[in-house]
Amino acid sequence: NAPDSKGELEGLAKGTAVITATAMGRSATANVTVRDAAPTAIEITPVAPELAVGGELRFVAMATYSDGSRVDATYSPHVEWSSSDTSVATVSNVNGASVQSSDKGRAVALKEGSTTISVRVPGLTLTDSTVLSVVPLALTAIEVTPLDPSAGKGSTESSRRDY
Repeated sequence: NAPDSKGELEGLAKGTAVITATAMGRSATANVTVRDAAPTAIEITPVAPELAVGGELRFVAMATYSDGSRVDATYSPHVEWSSSDTSVATVSNVNGASVQSSDKGRAVALKEGSTTISVRVPGLTLTDSTVLSVVPLALTAIEVTPLDPSAGKGSTESSRRDY
């Protein structure tokens, strides 16, 4: 009975306890069960990303629990990923043998357009989604080699362009 607690109960560990209140010579008891924290929300990141055709992106699902804690649920067997238009982009729902080998939450951009990427926890009403925009593949660099070409009079030197 902590000072100024006014009958408040705080669950500290999973289990069952009997609470007894006494006032003016009378007592009452109640059984209290403390359970594991329950998931209350799920959030997908990044929000509204852009991805070039042929590109890959890893989405993350963060679960919030009733005790305020947040846990990365991306690879959880209790989480399902989906794409509303699998011709634009797919998102993997496959768990690997380990987190390092899991493809869960990995999106692959297939063609220009947009699709809604969703994550949900079956059996609960926890869902979140974001729109993935797939944009054309863009040229990002040109490299010409050799960097310092030289050729004698009447000879030729070939160069290569990498896109």
